[in-house]
Amino acid sequence: MNDKFLSFLGIAKKSRSLIFGMDEVKSKLLGGDICLVLVTADISENSLSKVKSFVTEKCSEISLIKLDYTKDDIEKITGKYAAVIGVSDINIARKISLILEQKSERNDVYNDKI
Repeated sequence: MNDKFLSFLGIAKKSRSLIFGMDEVKSKLLGGDICLVLVTADISENSLSKVKSFVTEKCSEISLIKLDYTKDDIEKITGKYAAVIGVSDINIARKISLILEQKSERNDVYNDKI
């Protein structure tokens, strides 16, 4: 696999630093256990609206990034089919943000901080 983000996501999954699914991410956000929220490119507008308003209202200091990867892409690496992913480890979150920023600068992929 040549995609640095997906490779690192696999490592993050093995370290148990990822939380999958809207309900689980919301719960962990309220508990203060999430540092970063990622959403897939194919998230529904309704779900995106819900997660965006939840993060904005309840956890405004948490970054929300829309990826240029689909739920299928994520599932291939993590084994989990989800449009919403929470990152619980601050160092993993920083590395993910850095990788996505570097890809965005090279125009390899579009990542939108929401």
